[in-house]
Amino acid sequence: MVRTCIALTATVTPPASVPSLALRDQRLRLRHYRRAVNWWARSAEKHSIPVFVFENSESGDRMSEFRRVRDGLVTILNVEPPEPDAVLRGKGAGEAEILHRAASVLEDFDYIVKCTGRLRVLNWFSVVASSLQAAPAPAYVKWGEDRSRVDTRFLVATPRFLHDWMGRALSLVDEKAGCDLEQATAQIFSKPNGGMTVAESFARLPIIRGQSASTGTRYRGYRASLDYVSDNWKGWLQGDRGATGL
Repeated sequence: MVRTCIALTATVTPPASVPSLALRDQRLRLRHYRRAVNWWARSAEKHSIPVFVFENSESGDRMSEFRRVRDGLVTILNVEPPEPDAVLRGKGAGEAEILHRAASVLEDFDYIVKCTGRLRVLNWFSVVASSLQAAPAPAYVKWGEDRSRVDTRFLVATPRFLHDWMGRALSLVDEKAGCDLEQATAQIFSKPNGGMTVAESFARLPIIRGQSASTGTRYRGYRASLDYVSDNWKGWLQGDRGATGL
């Protein structure tokens, strides 16, 4: 049995100086976190997978009122806020710091399933299970169409690989210079020498619901593509109830 956990990243109260952030309202962000965290807890409980939330704005206590946290299905872990210079390099720098630390905390697991804490991935279990079965690897991601970006909203990685990945990303992310976490990751994975080229693509595409904090774009959980619908219809309609175990 593969030992798997879910790690959700959270910043309830983003610093005023963080650039390129469309959703700053704390109350709205907290509502998003409440919905997503409770949803992840219910879904993960079906598969006996623990859920951890890593919060980096000293607001983790505001999540203690969430129903599934009170039920003991979710563990809230407070992470030190990023330094001012990291804040100015964009939210991706803070995300990399969170995940770098989370990888150490969760080192006893075989794989970490990471998602941005305000989002949900409707078919996450079948995405993870099918990917692990298709091609054993230390990480699984979704590449952008031109391979200049890697989608870091949802990913799967071993703790060791994630720690190395985010350690490298920390020095590269600078949104003021046009390099966010997605672009930094693509650079890391594509380096011909010393790069981390062993990450595999997901065996099926994740179906994401929620709203982007950067742009305010709403992710509706589908894409206008018949191939995409065909590939994911079973997990979408059945909520992964028939997916093979990890």
